[in-house]
Order: sequence, then structure tokens, then C-alpha cells
Amino acid sequence: GYDYAWEVSHHFLEESSHSSSPEVFLGAASQRTKQIRLAHGIIQLTTNHPARVAERVSTLDLLSHGRVEFGIGEGSSVTERHPFGRRFRDKRAVWEAAVRAVTPIFGDGPREYHGKYFDFPLRNVLPKPLQKPHPPIRVACSQLETIEMAGRRGLGALGDVLREPVASKGDRDQDDVRTLDCVSAPRERHRNQQRDPQPERTGRTAGATPEYGRRA
Repeated sequence: GYDYAWEVSHHFLEESSHSSSPEVFLGAASQRTKQIRLAHGIIQLTTNHPARVAERVSTLDLLSHGRVEFGIGEGSSVTERHPFGRRFRDKRAVWEAAVRAVTPIFGDGPREYHGKYFDFPLRNVLPKPLQKPHPPIRVACSQLETIEMAGRRGLGALGDVLREPVASKGDRDQDDVRTLDCVSAPRERHRNQQRDPQPERTGRTAGATPEYGRRA
């Protein structure tokens, strides 16, 4: 049988991927299955508010008795981002801010976040997920650099084809690097590496730093 069911999330694409509310499909699947992992592949963090993402993922995790995989990404096109007021050139910065904002929300108690792209006051976002500290997080990767970034942060990596990564300099320059399907990057953080700068304020109080992919 199958171990995972991955459901995409896209908006305004007329010829393919008519899946704008994957949590509805996965919620229905949770009531008709018992063991298969129910996976977001992915949630577009650039077009969704972090608090709403946490609410939906946590609710699905409870409905499925802890079977959710939390796939995240930037989204792939101007068609999908511009109607939500997001510029294509800001996609990585918005994604970075969203990850910093959403990760601590899964923890107990209230959280707040104040940054350039998201700003919300101290609130306790409910419900909380069954899996602690949160469902496994995986990042959509189409370049080797993104896989390396995911590994540094203890996150899983998601690719879109079943073949070895292309490592030649020419292909890398053309941004045409592809990865293995559902690659799982090391979950253990490189503890000796310097952490990425995080100027925004997040957590229970201003200045708290989220643990990106830390698992209990």
C-alpha cells in the first residue's frame, strides 16, 4: 500500500492542479483512512496568513490522530501571488518571515509576531496539533541550495521528480536542478553552524527565536 498521500495547493491554474483547499480533501480522507500519512505538498506560505495556516494544520492533525505532514513552499508563479498582494520578487523574504511566524504558534500559550510582511498581536492560536512540537515540516526544493538550507534548519526536503540531483555547474546556473522525490533531509540541526539572522520579533515576548524543525 501507500504510506503517504500528498495533496498540492494551487490557485487560478485553469489547466491543472485544481486544488485550492487541500485541507478539505485531506480532512475527508482522514475520516476514511487509518494509517496513511496525510501530507500537504505544499501549503503556499506566501499567500496564507501564518495563524490561519497553524489553525488548519492543527485541526487536520487532530482529526487524523496525528498523521499530518506539513509541506511548505513559496508558490511558483505570478498568477498565484499577485492577486493576494504578493510580489514575485519578494517570495523568499515572505516565505522566510512566514516560517519564523508559524513555527512557534504550534507551541503552548500565546504568541506574537512583528515583521515587514506579517504583523499580529499576542494571541493564543487554537487548536494545538497532536504531534509535538508540531507535525513534521518539509520544504519544496527545486535547487540544491534549497536542500542545503532545509538540512541546516532540520527540515525535510521535497522534490518533484524521481532522479538524482543534477549537480553540474551549467545546470545549477540555469536553475534547473531537480531532486529526488520526497527526500528527507537530516533532522538533526548543525548545532555548530551560525544561525540565520532573524531581525523580526516573534514568540511569547519580543525577541524569542523559533526552533525551525526541532522535534521532541
